[in-house]
Amino acid sequence: MIVCPKCRAALVEGDGGLLCASCAYRADREDGIVLFSREILPDHEDYRAEGVDALYRVEQVHFWFSHRLQVIQRAFRDYVGHREKILDVGAGTGHTARALHEDGYRDISLGEIHTNGLRYAKRFGFEQLYQFDVRCPPFADHFDAIGLFDVVEHTRDDGLVVRNLHAMLRSGGRVLLTVPAHRWLWSRVDELSGHHRRYNRESMTALLEASGFDVLECRYFFIALAPALLLRSLRARRTDWGHVGSDAGLAITGVTNTILGLASRAGDILFSPLRFTIGGSLLAIAKKRRDSQG
Repeated sequence: MIVCPKCRAALVEGDGGLLCASCAYRADREDGIVLFSREILPDHEDYRAEGVDALYRVEQVHFWFSHRLQVIQRAFRDYVGHREKILDVGAGTGHTARALHEDGYRDISLGEIHTNGLRYAKRFGFEQLYQFDVRCPPFADHFDAIGLFDVVEHTRDDGLVVRNLHAMLRSGGRVLLTVPAHRWLWSRVDELSGHHRRYNRESMTALLEASGFDVLECRYFFIALAPALLLRSLRARRTDWGHVGSDAGLAITGVTNTILGLASRAGDILFSPLRFTIGGSLLAIAKKRRDSQG
């Protein structure tokens, strides 16, 4: 159900948007995008709009996005049916959603705080486009699966966000998420990227279970890159915002990009026994308890 972010009453289709009969709230539909949180500014504290534009320029070719996408696609194949209703939260430009659509998933909604990301997604044919703040979402018991890929670390109150995911899912629904791993890999790059924390398996499991989920899988990936990320964290302690793109790995040469891509894939296979111990990123899949309330 699509609900009013203010009073939680059901919204109904109206002239040019969605309307709440209880509190007169209105979510306008502009250029195919439903706007629930117009007040969000481009320099939002959780994530800047300019970051979405940077993603669009590199995510098609950058090794990090390519390998992460492969990890996400495998997780969806293992845990989500093709006919299920999916929401991609913090969808950015729709890069992940496009790959899932190519894999046969058709009922995909995209949620993003910045409209520039949703406009990119619209170019690729997506129609269920929602601009909203995950801290105050406009859905209740609505989706079978929700994905958040490197989103939760950008939020100050991750407990609130995960509880909101729980409320948006139907009974038995699953959440699939990725986050940066290990506090000891924290660097100035994390700060300038808008991260509030990094996670390990224990902290992520505790967060999900406290919010009414049963954890189905929780493991690390980018295993072989962990030493390089540690060196980056030491080197980047004095990085300023003007250099964060390069230091975070967004600017990279073709040869290095190829080598790191091969190392990422091969490392996760060769060092798979370490997937519960170390890695640059963490993947978690959890299921909403059928006896818990949204």
